[in-house]
Amino acid sequence: MKDLSKRQQEVLELLAKLTDDLQRPPTLSELAEHLQIARQNARNHIWRLKEKGFVHFKAQDRQALTPVLTDKAKVLLEHPGYAVLGSIAAGQPIYAEGNIESFTQNLADLFPIQAGDYLLKVVGDSMIGAGYFEDDYVIVHATKDIYDGDIVVAFLPNEESATLKRFYRKQGKALLVAENPAYEPIELPLSQVAIQGVVIGHLGYRRKRKALKDVFS
Repeated sequence: MKDLSKRQQEVLELLAKLTDDLQRPPTLSELAEHLQIARQNARNHIWRLKEKGFVHFKAQDRQALTPVLTDKAKVLLEHPGYAVLGSIAAGQPIYAEGNIESFTQNLADLFPIQAGDYLLKVVGDSMIGAGYFEDDYVIVHATKDIYDGDIVVAFLPNEESATLKRFYRKQGKALLVAENPAYEPIELPLSQVAIQGVVIGHLGYRRKRKALKDVFS
């Protein structure tokens, strides 16, 4: 916390603790009471923290304000959650900045998750071409409303098993295609395939992975 004085660090840490304990940002009076200082002194500390980007607030008038931790402060304090650090190009390169766009503790902040959606752990290597490796997780939206090319969870009643594949309709049949040329497509009558959901997101572990050319060789 090189940007903060020792006292400012104490104030910021107390603000984080009170926010967690109260399940809301503390008022300036509550903060001053816990610091055992005058309310005006607490206000001065908060203004300094605001100037350094660690606190924001909406001042209702000259006397009333409620300090709130910024994403910058949450990252500095290692507050539970995950920083979203802007965007990265999958096509042409773009200038990469380390500025924090947002801070989240919930998957629903990043993915269009609805009630009834769920996560599945990936087993096997049939979908590595889509970036889904063993022990990764996919986020599945429970729906039967799918389009050709969607990656789906397909239940095969005759085999009493489910599989993760890319789905296509082909002349009244279902074509389930792996993202690994080592696996042949599965072609079945539509009546023998029950779609349980479509993949809307993916969570991968941080680990060294084989290059696709090595996997496919």
